[in-house]
Amino acid sequence: MRPHGGPNSCVTTGFIKTYIGLLDLGYDLVVPNYVGSIGYGKDPLYALGGHIGDFDVADCLTALDEVLKSKI
Repeated sequence: MRPHGGPNSCVTTGFIKTYIGLLDLGYDLVVPNYVGSIGYGKDPLYALGGHIGDFDVADCLTALDEVLKSKI
């Protein structure tokens, strides 16, 4: 799990050498853009205000759960 910094930032689709290195070593990566990430409009962006550590963490854990279910 590698959530982006922020809270108002995003994970891009650009080339990230660190991620390539981890994938080459056999790691699986989850890099979610959770509620509050930029790029989805102002409603999701502003929704995180007052809920930092709640909505963002819940989104990350949901993403992780979905990946783990797909690995079984």
